[in-house]
Amino acid sequence: METSVFVNIRVAGTRVHLHLQSHSTKQIMIDCEPFGPRPDQYLPNALEYTGLKCKPAVRKLFGEWTFDVNAATLNELLPVLIANLTRSHNEGAIRYAEWTPHIK
Repeated sequence: METSVFVNIRVAGTRVHLHLQSHSTKQIMIDCEPFGPRPDQYLPNALEYTGLKCKPAVRKLFGEWTFDVNAATLNELLPVLIANLTRSHNEGAIRYAEWTPHIK
C-alpha cells in the first residue's frame, strides 16, 4: 500500500509544493570517484546473489546515483547487499553506498 501526501503552502509570497510518499519502492544509492566508471557499472556487482532488479538511475548528482529497487523483501536481502557493497568499497570501486530507509 502506497501513501502520498500533497502539501501546498506559501512562504514569503512564494508557492511551495511538497510531495511526501511512503517507500514501497526501495532505493540504493552508490557514489563513485570523479572521472571513473559510473555507479551503474557497479550496480550488477551490488545486486549479485540477491535476485533484485533495478531500473535506470532516478537521480544522478555527479558520482552519486540513486536507483529504485522493486523488492518487498529488501530487508531480508540486506546482509547480502551490504556484503556486496562493502566488497566494492574495500576494493576501491565505490566511495560509499546507502539504501532505504537511510537514504537522503
